[in-house]
Amino acid sequence: MVKSTISIITATFNEELNLPGLITSLRDQTDQDFEWVVADGGSSDSTLSLLKSAHGLHVTVLSRPDFG
Repeated sequence: MVKSTISIITATFNEELNLPGLITSLRDQTDQDFEWVVADGGSSDSTLSLLKSAHGLHVTVLSRPDFG
C-alpha cells in the first residue's frame, strides 16, 4: 500500500450544497497524490450519498453524530 503525501481533512454536516464544488475542485488538482478524509457529523441530507459517488478520489468517510 502506497501512502499519500498529503491528507486533506474535511468536517461536514449537511453540506449537500457545497460538496459538488469541493469534489470538482479535488478532481481538478494537478497533483492527485492525496487522501481525503471526511469527518461527518451524522448528516441527514444527501451529503453521504455525494461522498460515496466521489469516484476517482481516495476518500475515507467517518460518519457519526457528534455533540457539536
